Amino acid sequence: MGIMGWCQWLWENDCPTLQWLWPDVLINPDLSILALLSQCFSFKVGSSFPTFRMEIVLSFKTFHILLKMVFLEIKMQEDVVVPFRMLTFTSLPPRGVILLNLLKKIYGRKASEDNGYYIAVTSLNTISELQINEVTGDAFLPVYFNCTTVKPCIGEILIGTVITIMESGIFLKSGPMKDIYLSKIMMEGYENSLSEEPMFIKVKGLSYMKIGTKVRFRIFDIKWIKSLKVFHIMVTILGDYLGPL
Repeated sequence: MGIMGWCQWLWENDCPTLQWLWPDVLINPDLSILALLSQCFSFKVGSSFPTFRMEIVLSFKTFHILLKMVFLEIKMQEDVVVPFRMLTFTSLPPRGVILLNLLKKIYGRKASEDNGYYIAVTSLNTISELQINEVTGDAFLPVYFNCTTVKPCIGEILIGTVITIMESGIFLKSGPMKDIYLSKIMMEGYENSLSEEPMFIKVKGLSYMKIGTKVRFRIFDIKWIKSLKVFHIMVTILGDYLGPL
């Protein structure tokens, strides 16, 4: 399979974030895959202290499609509670135990308004001395680490999968984002079918969207739902090269 065919497979299999690029390819320009991809894509990487902000601008020369996905590499600090049974007078718990408890805490949080969706803990930087919470009596370790997140942005073009169909529109999922709404008014020319299998069908043409259909869309509005810790994302398929695949 050629490089363009492989990249098209990534699109068709709901891999718009190209997570396989993180972190090795982007931080190692000597990797041959980066040279190959440069023939198809243009990359723009920028950084600012103390947070590393990475913008990948992908331009498919064949299909004339623009994708802009924003990753954040952020420095974080969390207090990791340590069970007393794992404490000794001579050493701290194994590093793997500390990491496991940290991962449970981070991934249970899902997302934040400032940082977006938590994807991966990329490195443990510092584990400070053991401390005791004076209120609860719990023993904990202040842990400093780096974490990769992905944050939706207005104007992004992504690919998602239809998961729910309603009379007023459809819901899609794309990676960790599972609250993506495409309203009927943002899919001009499509009508809700009253057949046994719910779907939106294009009045003039053979195009349709049903559960499981992959759709290329553009984000035009984002709202943070604090109580659910999710982003409510409004999208459109009005425009060139947008719609069901």
